[in-house]
Amino acid sequence: MEQLLDQASCALRDMRADELEALGAEVERAAAICRVLGSTDIVLLERSLERFTGLLDSTRNSLYLLEHFSGQEQYERANLWAR
Repeated sequence: MEQLLDQASCALRDMRADELEALGAEVERAAAICRVLGSTDIVLLERSLERFTGLLDSTRNSLYLLEHFSGQEQYERANLWAR
């Protein structure tokens, strides 16, 4: 399970910010369902949600810095490259 989480983290690094936002909503929804059902894997799911949230925040920060300090053209180029 830990290896799957690591592979998922690597795949997330290649996603665009809007894709990450959508995936984050799905992960949060899955966590809520597991809480209601009392899943024994909730700790693993919460840990993956924490990792995802950290990665999403890092991606947002990187895009923010590119947009504000490198100019709009560099930001757009980086966003295209991230796709």
